Amino acid sequence: MVLDGFTIQGSPVGVAAISQTAPIHAISGVVLRNLIVNPVVSSSIHGGQGILLDNTSNSVVENCDIKNSWSGGISLQNGAAQLCN
Repeated sequence: MVLDGFTIQGSPVGVAAISQTAPIHAISGVVLRNLIVNPVVSSSIHGGQGILLDNTSNSVVENCDIKNSWSGGISLQNGAAQLCN
């Protein structure tokens, strides 16, 4: 999956790549580039990350601008070989 050059706003998590069945069906090769991410900011809404990669591998987050986040701008969980720039 490649997202390049978009503005994403209005959801509790701006961009999420999550595999509920990992490690059997882990997500690989996510590329997030040149994004402007503006998630909903509220302590009453679960989430609040700008970018969340969970159970992913070999992924890239590059040149992304997180405008607001409640619990973390970029969250990398349970993955391997992630590159953030």
